[in-house]
Amino acid sequence: MNRVARVIPVNYIEESPLDLCLRLWAKSKQVDDKDLGIQKRFSLKSDYDGYGSNDTYQSDSSQSRRDNEIADATEAMIMSLTGCHRWAIQRSMNVCRVWNYPQLNYLNELEAARAELEKKLRNNLATRTEFC
Repeated sequence: MNRVARVIPVNYIEESPLDLCLRLWAKSKQVDDKDLGIQKRFSLKSDYDGYGSNDTYQSDSSQSRRDNEIADATEAMIMSLTGCHRWAIQRSMNVCRVWNYPQLNYLNELEAARAELEKKLRNNLATRTEFC
């Protein structure tokens, strides 16, 4: 019996700029500040020598810096939203666990919050290049 491996194509869905900003923001909310020094030291490692080359360090460092800029700008824009919109964004990204506004429809508020946040991020100096 001859078995043939079947390749199943995976549909790739490109991440929207808003989703990128929210993902980086949520990731930054999960980082424990006490471990930042250790994480930076581990990020210097390459697959080969354990220390990495200068090029690897610079590209990782600049990408990490850019990710932090996006996360910080997203945090500022989220904090400028109304309370129910801020809570809806936090709930959608699992930053908080409960919906604190039972009198409001969560999905409607989330849709409005995402639209408002996208407007703010498009106008923000640190994040507007992601939306081009």
